[in-house]
Amino acid sequence: MHCLLSKAKYACFHGSNTASDFIEAPSQLLEFWCWQPQVLQAISCHMSYLSPEDKETWLLTKGKGQDQQPPAKIPLEVVQRLCHAKRLNQALLTLRQVGLSVFDMAIHTPQTRKDALNLKINELYNSTRQEIGLLDGPETLGKDLNWGQGYVNTQHFIWGQDANYYSYL
Repeated sequence: MHCLLSKAKYACFHGSNTASDFIEAPSQLLEFWCWQPQVLQAISCHMSYLSPEDKETWLLTKGKGQDQQPPAKIPLEVVQRLCHAKRLNQALLTLRQVGLSVFDMAIHTPQTRKDALNLKINELYNSTRQEIGLLDGPETLGKDLNWGQGYVNTQHFIWGQDANYYSYL
């Protein structure tokens, strides 16, 4: 989104070369915009209307026994239900983001090299996930927090957004 919306005199300021706290702003705005019921309905299209081939595929798979093609646009009632369901787990997702942010700050702020080498990263990640994200794992059975490396699934910690993952919130 930054590349599409940027207009900069110098290339070094174009696209996502922006303040770290602002890097997610355009995508967040787009995400919230597309979840407006009238927008979601306007950008929807049932696959059977895309081409004659897609209609044939729909008839062969999902359309058997159907008298008519479904509406081209998603019905407003379905859109409204989707919009209500979108917020269903928002609190847990926010807690996950807070937990990842706290973990990110912790791994990027050791005071000395010795502190960094002694950092028990698995235990830190799992205890943070458990305490803040309210998610239990195998550690609840044996009370051992030194299992798994779930943090490796979040590339943001090492690719330029280190110590500012909080900007996602």
